[in-house]
Amino acid sequence: MSVLRNPHRWLVAAIPIVALLAIACSPDVTVDSGDSAPALSVNGTGSVSAPADTAVLGIGVNVVRDTVAEARDDAATAMGRLRDSLAATGIDDDDIATTQFNVFPEFDFRGETQEIRGFRVFNTVMVRIRDIDRSAEVIDEAIVAVGDEVTVNGIRFTVDETGPMLAQAREAAVADARAKAGELAALADVELGALTSISESGGGGEPFPFAVTEAAAFDIGGAPSPIDGGEVSVTVNVFVVFAIE
Repeated sequence: MSVLRNPHRWLVAAIPIVALLAIACSPDVTVDSGDSAPALSVNGTGSVSAPADTAVLGIGVNVVRDTVAEARDDAATAMGRLRDSLAATGIDDDDIATTQFNVFPEFDFRGETQEIRGFRVFNTVMVRIRDIDRSAEVIDEAIVAVGDEVTVNGIRFTVDETGPMLAQAREAAVADARAKAGELAALADVELGALTSISESGGGGEPFPFAVTEAAAFDIGGAPSPIDGGEVSVTVNVFVVFAIE
C-alpha cells in the first residue's frame, strides 16, 4: 500500500530558510557575528559656501588657412595679440597655461572623394583671473584684440584658498553625525559610546562652466559681458561608527 506524503509540510519548513537567506543577501542589512561588539553607524554632512574670488577662463584662437605654415603662423600672431590683451588687463604670465594645441586638415567631401581645402590650428590657454571683478573686461578685450578667430571655451569660478572652507565643512559634518547618533541612541534607549571609526568623502562643488563658443555671443559694442561668479560650495560627507555601551 502506498503512503501519501504531505508536500505542504516541506514547503512550510523551507519558508524560514528562504527568508533568512534573503535577509543575509540584502545590501541594506548587516549581519554581525555573535562576537561583534554592538555599534551604531551614521552618516553626517557638512556644507560651507563662500563668494567666488577667482575665475578660471578657457580662451584661445581658431585659425583656418590654405597651408599648414600659414595656419600656424597666423595662429601664432593671433595668440600673441591675445596674450598682449591678457597682460594689459592685469593677467600675469604665471596665471596662463597652454591646455590645447591641435593642427589638422579640413576636408571637402564630394561624392566618394574628399579634398583638403585647408588646415586648422587650435591653440587654447587656461587663464586664472584673480581679480574676479575684471572677468568681463578680460574676455571682452581679448575678443576685440583677436576678432572672429577667438574661441571662449568656458569659465568657472572658485575660491583660491579652499582649506578653511574644507575645515569648516568637516567640523559641520562630524557635528551632524554626532547629533544623529545621539538621537538614534536615545530612541533605542542605549548609551552612546566612543567614536570607533570615521571616513570621509566629498570635498568639492563648484558652479558649472559657462560655455561660449562664438565671439558673437558677447555684446562687445556696448555694455560689458554679463558674468556673475556667484558662490562656491564645499560639501563633506563622513561615515561614523560609535560603540554602544
